[in-house]
Amino acid sequence: MTTKEQIEQNITGEYINGAVVVTINGGAVGDSWDTIKMVVNSGNNIEISGVDGWSKKVHAVTVNEDGTGGSNEAQGTAVTIWYKEKSK
Repeated sequence: MTTKEQIEQNITGEYINGAVVVTINGGAVGDSWDTIKMVVNSGNNIEISGVDGWSKKVHAVTVNEDGTGGSNEAQGTAVTIWYKEKSK
């Protein structure tokens, strides 16, 4: 994303139970990660809806090289990143 308009149209943020949740539409710019959800959580563990069946790339201090699946839990005092690849 290289313009202000692209960023405004394809990145959204919300505040859920003390965590900042950012959703990025990677498909809009041709990324193989169609949708990305990043949670920056400074509080307790929380459940994030809408990520069932997605791959969990980063969970606290663990980076899953193969993007293995995981739960919908975002660990407290950590960053969690899920992604959904484009349908083939």
